[in-house]
Amino acid sequence: MTERVILAGGGGHALSVGSLIEELGHEIAGYTDVENRNLPWTYLGNDELVLRGGALRESPVAIGIGTDTAIRSRVFEAFRTAGARIMSVVAPNACISTKATLGDGAVVFPFAYVGPQAVLEENVLIGPGAIVEHGNRVGAHCYLAPGAVLGGNVTLGRRCMLGLNAAVRDGIPVADDTLVGAGSTVVKPIASAMGLPLKRM
Repeated sequence: MTERVILAGGGGHALSVGSLIEELGHEIAGYTDVENRNLPWTYLGNDELVLRGGALRESPVAIGIGTDTAIRSRVFEAFRTAGARIMSVVAPNACISTKATLGDGAVVFPFAYVGPQAVLEENVLIGPGAIVEHGNRVGAHCYLAPGAVLGGNVTLGRRCMLGLNAAVRDGIPVADDTLVGAGSTVVKPIASAMGLPLKRM
């Protein structure tokens, strides 16, 4: 069934998410942001205007916010509290194990891999070519950039962000709100929020 989807966000990630939604055969009813970002769809105003309107009764919402996981979390929670149906968006050429679990609002881009018994909690974004190996648990609102890799049985806390080609070694737990910079590799447990390489958040 074709849906008319409200896109929350107006930046580059929203453009990518909206384009994927269209490739899946749906329509973009419009997008929200603090100002008109000149995306190729109707600008609906800021989130508050849409939350007060009646559009949420008819259209699901897709979260189009990427690297700022705190904002991604807040926007998701605002729409969910308002009773919106949060749409998951999964590319047909992503490889998702039938034994994996995806939470509400998950976005999985082309050529990503999610292995058996992996769990993506709500509102997780997996970028193109990223790998979530077997037995991982990825906390709510996390963002994995293109090429990021989680070895087997990793536990990633909520609102974490892994940059381009970042990696976490098998079995490593990572605390909430950790930023792993592009190209960095996590080889020891992270017990409190940290940016890598070695920058306290």
